[in-house]
Amino acid sequence: LLGAVNTIGFNNIGDDVILKGENTDLHGFYSSVLEGGFDLAKAEYPIVVGAGGAARAVLGALYRAGCQKVRLANRSKERAEGLIRYFRSFFKEIDFIPLEREKLLKEIQQADLLIHTTPIGTYPHINESILGDNIYLPDNITVVDLVYNPLETKLLKQAKKAGARAIGGLGMLMHQAALAFEYWTGMEMPLDQVKERILQMDLLQGGKT
Repeated sequence: LLGAVNTIGFNNIGDDVILKGENTDLHGFYSSVLEGGFDLAKAEYPIVVGAGGAARAVLGALYRAGCQKVRLANRSKERAEGLIRYFRSFFKEIDFIPLEREKLLKEIQQADLLIHTTPIGTYPHINESILGDNIYLPDNITVVDLVYNPLETKLLKQAKKAGARAIGGLGMLMHQAALAFEYWTGMEMPLDQVKERILQMDLLQGGKT
């Protein structure tokens, strides 16, 4: 589906070792958004910002959820169009939006879901946002920022200030890791304990890498 692998499992079959490639990001994204209170199956007008590996997983998850149309915003039109060509047969509509503030804000007014997949806003650049400053977000949009350091990015703060639903990137990080853990060990990762431990540490809240 994605044409990308981030987890490799080793299976012994007789004297042979078979390598099986998986991609845990699709599951991680889907589970984290559902956990955050939004059902991807209900997305009517999602905007995905970025055209890297995370955006590929997000597009795959939107397709799996039954989404019909999507907009892809990116600085590099060439890179975005490569991803659009790959997914064109998956969606009824998939179009490019230049990652320019005014054009993006115009599209956002029609959207019900905004998913940010670039590193913008990651520590130490915590005062950066794809939306800049003094922006207007509708309160009926759900904003997902896959950045997890800091836990609450400027983009998420902007969403909350507007009264919109805001979902951070820690959930995707944990859920994709849990699936990889299961592939490698055959056991379930204790998500609640892992999350509690992460929040106890200053690894993320302290803005450290």
